[in-house]
Parts: sequence; C-alpha cells; structure tokens
Amino acid sequence: MFELRAGGLVLTEVAPGIDLEREVLAHMGFRPQVDGPVPMDPRIFRPDTMGLRKHLVGLPFDARFAYDADRNVLYLNFEHLEVKTPQMVDAILAKVRAICEPLGRRVHAVVNYEGFHIDRDVEERYAEMATEAVSHYYESVTRFTTSAFLRAKLGEALASRKLAPHIFETEAEALAHSRRLRQGPAPDND
Repeated sequence: MFELRAGGLVLTEVAPGIDLEREVLAHMGFRPQVDGPVPMDPRIFRPDTMGLRKHLVGLPFDARFAYDADRNVLYLNFEHLEVKTPQMVDAILAKVRAICEPLGRRVHAVVNYEGFHIDRDVEERYAEMATEAVSHYYESVTRFTTSAFLRAKLGEALASRKLAPHIFETEAEALAHSRRLRQGPAPDND
C-alpha cells in the first residue's frame, strides 16, 4: 500500500508474508520512502467475509452503557446490537445490575434501539429481562428508534407486560421526554 505525501510516494503497508526487499522493492524502478510498513489486514486475503459490518458499526459491549451521575440517567446504546442468545440477554441485565445496584437508587433510562435486532427465539427472554430492569432499577425508561416496525413490535411486547409501550421516533423526542420525567410534574399555577 502506498500513500502520496508531500515528500513523495511512501510505502506504508505490505501483505502478510511478503518479503519487502525481495518481492516488492527489488521490482521497482525507484526506491520509495518506507514508513513501517505495517502488515495489511489479513482478512483482505481470506475467501470468507471480513465481518466489516460488525467492525464498522459495532461498539464494544461495555461501551453501550453510560451512566450520567449528574442527571441520574443510564444511557443504553443498543444501536445495531444483535441479540441472538439468552446469554446476551443475561449479559445486558447483569451490566444494568452492576451499574445500578451500587447507586442505591433507581435511574432514568434512555434506550437507543436504532438498527436493533433480536432473534425470535429470545424475544420472550428479552421482555422478561426488560420487565425486571424496570421493576428493580429504573425510575423511568424512554426508548427510541426510527423503525416503525420495531416500534410496533417492541410496543406490543412491552404492553403485554404492562410496561409503558410508547417508543419515540427520534432521539431528540426521547431525550425531551426523559428530561420532563426527571423534572417531575409542572407546578400548579392555581
């Protein structure tokens, strides 16, 4: 791999297993600048898929949970999360528990379901987990996704468990609703 920089052509990456001197530089009519070079991603050279979707949009599991102590809000970023196993459902609840139990109080939760996918085999388990999180750890929960299908599907599952079924279409709507819930009812002006 070459880059054109201010000082000229620079060799920055080379395929795994390549002898740079013998297999590249010996065949060039000039000697480029060499920076490193670092090995190229070996996935490029395999016949199977590279898993780019997960690499590009995937967040590490722990990075999907952020607690804002000043606002007492737990942000759950389930954007593009794929829940395929009961173990993943259990891991979500365990993470919520690990964050909330030491606080000694309930939190306001805001859940991003944009691009979220859940396998049918674990839908019931996920609904049970959400019920437990609401009953033990959440003062309120606000959810959002632009997917009308997912809003309907999650809304039905939540309503069947007697949980607030409304899911906002945008993050801005969800955050405004969460803010109103944290501030409590408007004072009476009578």
